Amino acid sequence: MVGRNVIDSLEQFAENFEIETAIALGDKSLTVHDYYEEERPPELSKLIRAGLARANETGAFTYSFIAEEQGTRVSSIPFSKEVRASDLRILIFDDQGDLLATLQNSETTAFLIFVAVAIVILGMVFVVTTSSFNRILDAIHLLERMGEGDLSAEADSRTGIMSSKNDEVSRLQNAIEDYRHHRLEAEAHRKERAKRRDERDNIMFEKMSLLAEQLEGQARDMLTQEINVMRESVSSGSDEEKERASIEVMSQAFSRMSDEVSTLIDARTHELVAAKDEINSSIRYAAKLQNALLPKTMPGDFDINVEWRPRDLVGGDIYFIKDFPDRVYIAVVDCTGHGVPGAFLSIIARSHLDKAIDLDAYQSAGDYLSSVNELLKETLSRSDQKNTSEEGFDGGVCIYYRKEHKLEFAGAKSSIFNVDGFEATETSGDRKSVGSTRMAADFAFTTHEIASPKGAFVMLTDGITDVMSPAKKPIAFGRRRVIKILKESSDKTPSSIVENIMSSVNLYRGDAPFRDDLTLLAFSLIDDDGEIHTAEAVGEDP
Repeated sequence: MVGRNVIDSLEQFAENFEIETAIALGDKSLTVHDYYEEERPPELSKLIRAGLARANETGAFTYSFIAEEQGTRVSSIPFSKEVRASDLRILIFDDQGDLLATLQNSETTAFLIFVAVAIVILGMVFVVTTSSFNRILDAIHLLERMGEGDLSAEADSRTGIMSSKNDEVSRLQNAIEDYRHHRLEAEAHRKERAKRRDERDNIMFEKMSLLAEQLEGQARDMLTQEINVMRESVSSGSDEEKERASIEVMSQAFSRMSDEVSTLIDARTHELVAAKDEINSSIRYAAKLQNALLPKTMPGDFDINVEWRPRDLVGGDIYFIKDFPDRVYIAVVDCTGHGVPGAFLSIIARSHLDKAIDLDAYQSAGDYLSSVNELLKETLSRSDQKNTSEEGFDGGVCIYYRKEHKLEFAGAKSSIFNVDGFEATETSGDRKSVGSTRMAADFAFTTHEIASPKGAFVMLTDGITDVMSPAKKPIAFGRRRVIKILKESSDKTPSSIVENIMSSVNLYRGDAPFRDDLTLLAFSLIDDDGEIHTAEAVGEDP
């Protein structure tokens, strides 16, 4: 019964799990086929022998291994805890053919995958290596062309699939491209230096050629020959050799030019000194002529004081006094310009002031100044030439009629000041210049009549009022200061008035030089008994 139960259990176990079993008794075995007296399958017999052989070989009776030939797993486990495995054990034969086939297929697939991956990796390595080496070769070729002087080629900045802008080859290409740009900049600087050097040399040779033209005879031939030698020395060789030659030539050229220029300067200086002496002599003579035109005698019934100061040796200011039995002409004028041009114009103005006098009839101050204007315009526009630069003069004229005891004034951008006691007034002339082309053809200067002339009268040019203070923002002396000085003067005599105004002007300007010619004329009338027509200033100004 026991044996029957074991066989039934093994048979049921084999059917449920689709396996083969056997009972090992030492070196013997018992199968379900034996129990039913059936012939064992050959494969099962081989497996049983293999299982028994493994126990004999290893001395172990509990084991599990794969019989590769049959594709079956052979396992040995004790039959019971009460029985030793060496005496009684169960052999289990589990078919592993499908599993082994699957494993073999897996190994084949894995091998194929490995081969494919290896091929892909090798291909990628080949592509990357080839791409990298090609880019390196391109960089080498670029360096070779740059070494030959060809800077036009640019590095290929394109990157492949397996490369980036930050890999080693790209960094090498970027470095080469930066080097190429530096070479291009250096080449541009070299060309610019060469261009500037050539321009400098050409200017130097041009100046030397101009200097040679100023010389004569052997000196000219020698300098011309040296110029040709210098040109040849700076036109051959490398840039460094040309630069050195240019510096040497420049040194030689400056030395030679300095010697020749010193010689020319000495000669020209001698000529200029002689010419300056001649010009100064002419100006001094012109100053004598201008001084000779100034009045030497004054009317006996006038007290007159004058300050006449040209800015230079000669000037454009002039004053005019002409005494006749029935009348006296007084004029103070400021001609356009100063120095020699102004002096020439003042001589012309002085001539017309004399020529415009009409003693045959009554002549008002306005008519007199208008006549001078016509004469001067005719002179300046002679031969159909227009007075485009507005030459002429500003100034005022006075005519005193003795019998009528009347003083008349006419002005061209000029005024006359009258001080009597503590009162000082200003009479302004017309806003036109004598000789100006901008006035109407029928323009006539206005006559201002002073019926009973008393006190002192002051006539001046803008050389007084335009004196500037020495401040950073200078202010002109102006007419208001003149009027204030006249009011505050205690002594109203012409000499005192001139002295006070000039003292104030000199104090106002400080160390600043005069900017223009100046003329200051003060006069007053003297009675038949010898008294001056002026009121004494007594006390303080109310």
